[in-house]
Amino acid sequence: MNDTTKYNFYPFCGGERYKIVKINDNKIVIKIKTTPNIVDYRAPYNGYVAFPCKDIPKDWLGNYSAGALQYLDIHGGITFCECYLNDIQKNKEYIQKTSKEIRKVKEKDFTKRFEKQQEIRLKANQELGELENSYVVFGFDCAHVYDEENISLRNPDYVMKLVERMEWQLIDYAKIYEEWKEMSRQDQIKAIEKITNNENINELGFGAMIDLLAGGKSFKEKEDKE
Repeated sequence: MNDTTKYNFYPFCGGERYKIVKINDNKIVIKIKTTPNIVDYRAPYNGYVAFPCKDIPKDWLGNYSAGALQYLDIHGGITFCECYLNDIQKNKEYIQKTSKEIRKVKEKDFTKRFEKQQEIRLKANQELGELENSYVVFGFDCAHVYDEENISLRNPDYVMKLVERMEWQLIDYAKIYEEWKEMSRQDQIKAIEKITNNENINELGFGAMIDLLAGGKSFKEKEDKE
């Protein structure tokens, strides 16, 4: 690991499951170690970028669907967002505590159980985000349809380029997020298109497609009355 990095990149920094193959300050590309004799249809690398929690809107901490995050031009959409501390032991303690609380949820209805579990997870992320030296990691995976056939995704240098693209979009969106929330629906859409350099946000990741099918709820429901 590069000793100059200011993030420990827990939980990707050790163990049997992950291997960091590229690191550039606050950005990493990891390789998921596969189980022998089991066919894995994913492309081998995932990408992640870290920011100090204080530099990221609180709404986003632990919630990769906040605002219009899913409409950013990120490979397959953001699929990971968790807060950590630059203290691996404390990270383990927080995760164990949160996991214990999640396991206590005994709702028989799957939807209700999932919602309560998510509330616990989001609360834990918000609490971590208030602590000194906390950071938040955003990431994407390469386990989408046809990813295993995409030769480019088998090149960690290419995946790092995708991480860099994710980084600058998150930075640009964070700068205007509070203002964005007050914009009209049409201006919200235009702002995201400008950030992504994409004139048709309807052609983005899986999360955005799901949101579109639900009526584009990431944006305001109606235009502001004049």
